[in-house]
Amino acid sequence: MIGIPVRPATLGVALAALLAAGPASSATLDWSGAIEILVEDLGGATYSGAMVGDPFAGQHVVPDVCGGTCTVDNEPGETNYVFSDGTGFVTDGMTQVNGVEASVNIQNDVVLDAVEAALVSQLTGQVISAGEVVDVWTGASEAAGGSIEWEVVYLALDESLYDDTSYRPTPPARGDVDLVAFQVSEFAVMGTEVFSALPEPGAASALLALLAGLAAVGRRTPSRR
Repeated sequence: MIGIPVRPATLGVALAALLAAGPASSATLDWSGAIEILVEDLGGATYSGAMVGDPFAGQHVVPDVCGGTCTVDNEPGETNYVFSDGTGFVTDGMTQVNGVEASVNIQNDVVLDAVEAALVSQLTGQVISAGEVVDVWTGASEAAGGSIEWEVVYLALDESLYDDTSYRPTPPARGDVDLVAFQVSEFAVMGTEVFSALPEPGAASALLALLAGLAAVGRRTPSRR
């Protein structure tokens, strides 16, 4: 299963499809898009007040190779590479948050369950059934202290995209994947949820679990162990 529990977010912004994902040069990915899904906004978060349609952009930078600054976490079907010298940022055009580390997560031949398949169907506009096998690349970064984190997910319904989970510093070509999405999350000290949104009531936790599960980053970065 892809979906995993995620801690309550004070800010959760998920985009079903990026308007533009800049070409990756070396190990740098520039991305931008407009918000399509908001989950809840109770105020007090860095990006509270953001609306559907508002633009967000960011950057993800990691080394070309997994060397001395790289921590590797292997699990069945996926590998997470966390770089202490990785960087990144996210911005809404007015407030920029800089990252203090960055990670890349590679998932090979992940099997979707019924809920995940329904959500991917909604986001891609395709009819996806439970049992569908996908490959996923995710780049993520977080602010100092881990209170704000963001990730960009590239999902391919073609399971032949990857044949292993070896390190790949840049995502696959946009034409080789079926879904590109980003998620921005902010967490209160006590984990109180103050910001979230989704197109249908009650679907928020499922979508956030899907995106977080595809990324598989939040549960494995060293700062949150």
